[in-house]
Amino acid sequence: MRTKTSFIFLIALLATVLNASALSLEELAGVYDCKRTERFSDEIRRYNETIVIRPDGYFLSYIEVDGTVLHAAVAQLAIDEDGNMIDDEGNVVTVPRSKLTLRGKGKHLEVDVFWPASAIPGIGEVTITIKGQRTDGSWEDWAQYFPE
Repeated sequence: MRTKTSFIFLIALLATVLNASALSLEELAGVYDCKRTERFSDEIRRYNETIVIRPDGYFLSYIEVDGTVLHAAVAQLAIDEDGNMIDDEGNVVTVPRSKLTLRGKGKHLEVDVFWPASAIPGIGEVTITIKGQRTDGSWEDWAQYFPE
C-alpha cells in the first residue's frame, strides 16, 4: 500500500512542482535529500526520502524505512508550452489544496499535498509534507535506476 500511496503522491508532487514554479525541468534536475511526513487521522509517519529529477522529465522517489531504502516510485511526465504537467490526453494536471515552495533558485524544496479520503480508496484523508535540500549529487549518479 505504501508503494501505491507513494506513486500517487509522486504524481501530485510533479503536478505541483510544474504548476507552481517558473523553473524548467532542466533547472530542477538534481538530487534532493528530504524529510517526508504523512499525517493521517490516526497516525503520523516519517521517512527520509530522496527525490531525483532528470532533465527529460523522469522523476524517482526513494524512501528509507527502518534503515532500508525502498524504491517508492518512478514516473515520466509531459509538459505543455505553458510549463504545466499534462496527462496522456493533453489535459493539465492539478492538485487542489496543495502547494510547492522553491527557495534559493531551486536549492530548497518544500511541498504540501492534501489528499481527501476519496482520492485514494482505503487510505483515508492524508496530508503529506516534504522538506528537502538539493545535494551536490547529480541525477546521472542514479542513472541505473531509471528505465531505459
